[in-house]
Amino acid sequence: MNKFSAVPLMIKAARVASKESYLDDVSKRFMIVPQCHVTRLSVANDSDGKRVTGILTERGPISIAPDFKVIIALGTIESTRLALFSFGEQGPIGSNLMAHQRSNIDFRIPRIALDRLSPTVQALQTSGTVVGYFHLQITASGLDNINSDSKAELFRKPPDIDTVYQHLLASDSHVVITIRGIGEMEGGNPKSNVSLDHDPSQTDYGERKAYVNLHPLEEYLQLWDALDQASDELAVALAAGHNIDVIARNPARMVPSRVAATALTRDLPYAIRNGVNPNGRRDGLGTTHHQASTLKMGDDPNTSVTDAHGKFHSVKNACAVGPALFPTIGSPNRMLTGLALARRLGDHVLPPPNPAQPEPGFHYLFDGTQHPADVRANWLIANTGRGGGDFKIVDRSLIAQPGNGIGLLFYGSEQLVGHNTTACKAVPSPS
Repeated sequence: MNKFSAVPLMIKAARVASKESYLDDVSKRFMIVPQCHVTRLSVANDSDGKRVTGILTERGPISIAPDFKVIIALGTIESTRLALFSFGEQGPIGSNLMAHQRSNIDFRIPRIALDRLSPTVQALQTSGTVVGYFHLQITASGLDNINSDSKAELFRKPPDIDTVYQHLLASDSHVVITIRGIGEMEGGNPKSNVSLDHDPSQTDYGERKAYVNLHPLEEYLQLWDALDQASDELAVALAAGHNIDVIARNPARMVPSRVAATALTRDLPYAIRNGVNPNGRRDGLGTTHHQASTLKMGDDPNTSVTDAHGKFHSVKNACAVGPALFPTIGSPNRMLTGLALARRLGDHVLPPPNPAQPEPGFHYLFDGTQHPADVRANWLIANTGRGGGDFKIVDRSLIAQPGNGIGLLFYGSEQLVGHNTTACKAVPSPS
């Protein structure tokens, strides 16, 4: 689940909406506008607070109705930049920037080494290795002797048809292992923030670019050393006394082979990989795109930007989703937490309707709370063969979307026979 992209889901939703509306843009419930860069949000000062009134784009402005909600759902840096442009640079917007510290070690061990693991190490593998403010991710693949990619089969299920025979012939004599350590930076560092670039020539679509300040404190570096030390200790345990082949990160090739596992500290130094340290195990701060916390949630508008649902304290109809909301970044990947917060905001903005209470002597054939699939099973569209037309559930009401048919929806789940047995009554749309 940590290898996730929202783009395929959005594309699928757009295609479903297009099919349901028979390509009628007015009837679509979801659309994506490509190649339309949002530069800022226009804001009005009402008597009870600020309100977003429009969206300014490279293609022109888009008006916003007073009861509409605007949700900023970009990456952490761009969401912060848009908030700074739109809502002002005062207050805590852009402060509290955090990122992950990440190290990677790759090595190859004989397969028989895994047969000699102690029960303690095996339990450690199955239960996870979350310790304090960092954790270790372990991936491993049984490969042939010339392959140094521990994730070669991880994201290929079912396998690539062009390489399936090579995998069937692959030797299981060695296992390639990657240990990825991810550490958590703490908040409250005044030197780490996102602001607007002070150089007026640094612009994007006519607006100033974001300027990212990310400065590690001494305690962050101490945590990074502890993370790397834990990775080395785990590698020694996995090798179980056998020599290992160390694999360089860039380019992926064998460096020293058949060395003691304790040599990892020497051959993959505790340093950021660059021209000076080509075999350094550490990724540069911010290069993993795991930034967070610049629009953090909280109850106090003086120390936080958004409330517990992601709504901006200072703006009535603007919300945000994504890792920018996190009060703390945590060490695991932020994707699952971000998804949970997005769904939580959706339930808050569009809460499920309460069950309707029918009057005595009536029961509802449709009350707006049923799942669309259940409605489809009970209600049928009279189609004369000319095609087109549909009915959608919107705000607990069935809304007709006429096409070339007669536009008739009828209840076909049961026959309504006799007098005073069952009655049908329209459900009013909520105000």
